[in-house]
Amino acid sequence: MTRLPVSSLIALLALSGLGLGTAGASASAESPATSQVEWGPTVNGLHCSITLSQRDLRVGDPLVVGVKIQNVSDQPITIHYAPAYYEGERLAVETAQGEAISSFKSGITEGLFSKPAFERIAPGATFTTSINGRAMLEWANRSYLAPSNPDRPVILNFRDVSFRLGAPGTFRMSLRLSSDDDTAALGKRYDTLLWTGAVESNAVPFSVRLRTREELDRTIEELRSGATDEKAQAVQVIIANADREAMPALVEAMAAGVAGASEAVGALGDSSLVPRLVQMYRETQSDAQKEAVLDALQMASRDVFDFFAEVLGSEPSDMTRRTAAVRMADMAWMRKVSAVHALLAVLKTPDSPPKWGAIDGLAKLEDYCLLRPMVVSGLVTAMKSDPDRTVRQRAAGALSSIGDASVVPALIEALRDPSPWVGADAAHSLGRLAGPEAIEPLREYQKVAQTKSQTEAAAGAITAIQQRAQRLGAR
Repeated sequence: MTRLPVSSLIALLALSGLGLGTAGASASAESPATSQVEWGPTVNGLHCSITLSQRDLRVGDPLVVGVKIQNVSDQPITIHYAPAYYEGERLAVETAQGEAISSFKSGITEGLFSKPAFERIAPGATFTTSINGRAMLEWANRSYLAPSNPDRPVILNFRDVSFRLGAPGTFRMSLRLSSDDDTAALGKRYDTLLWTGAVESNAVPFSVRLRTREELDRTIEELRSGATDEKAQAVQVIIANADREAMPALVEAMAAGVAGASEAVGALGDSSLVPRLVQMYRETQSDAQKEAVLDALQMASRDVFDFFAEVLGSEPSDMTRRTAAVRMADMAWMRKVSAVHALLAVLKTPDSPPKWGAIDGLAKLEDYCLLRPMVVSGLVTAMKSDPDRTVRQRAAGALSSIGDASVVPALIEALRDPSPWVGADAAHSLGRLAGPEAIEPLREYQKVAQTKSQTEAAAGAITAIQQRAQRLGAR
């Protein structure tokens, strides 16, 4: 792929730690100084407040939203408040005229948390946390990268959600905490009485403007000659501004191992960088640097498939070959037959980490057509007979992504694997693929399960199978 959609760019920023930090939270009694805090209305014993780390933002600047939720009742209150990955969903942004700003999810957090987060706030105490974000340009194709483009949209990005501000200007932000009967039912499921209602914080004004060319040039100079932390911050600013004029400095920074530089090179680069990056790969002795180059190559150009196949076949480092396998799968929409053969060949090698990458890569390929039997056979063989427990477990999980019900008997057999992790993943896959014939084996599996994860996996699979059968019966 040559250009990342904005959701993928945001995912890169979050997963690489580029400025979208995890929030910290605590609940504690506040001093009388809380009277100076600007609170929103009180609803069912709660009111809340937010503050902004800065109110005049340039594109690329970080923003920290401080959050306080105070219990002003005489009884403890428990709220359903999501972990840091989801906190941005609580925010609301509107124009200075009061028009709501649309938002979109980044897509990087789906499925990360299986259990809801509850916070118990004692009478008179305040739950405090922070939500980290950044102002940046939204771009999904080359036209957005042109510095002369007068319509480059601005977004305010948090880890889980982004607000599409559009043109620079003045806006207002607030926090909205709400829960309803569904929330109460969720609490009951976990034997917890949850607060219900809808409460909103104060509204805080802020503004966003574009950086000038002079400011961006100073950022490039910081990338070249600044201290380590200044260089890392410069990378964040450059990628947030989609500044392709910084590419020579980014490549130098990547060679020097500056944090985030490889992601920036891949996201902003193109095929003209391939020779330089391939040369960098061949010259470095660092496995970490090699993996960074592979990441940048995969993002920057579609013309590197053969090079990845070469790495997969000759690279001595297990972990680097694992990276190559996953990145090859990311490009396999172009040359699916070659990719499938190369990844299946890795499953027959003795080294485990590359096999982990090959399995993850095969699971990404959604449409195998005539290659499906070959892929299923390779994954089933790995699940049944590989000596590495992690390989067997990953294969059991990957089979659910293939969507082929012919693997159900093999998955039922995998419930008897000596590793509880393999059995649990097999149970999850049965929940997605199997019919009623798998219910009894799953119940037998529950009886001999050694861990909570095994019993929960089996119970969830049985429920999924029964619900699917009910839906099919209702048609």
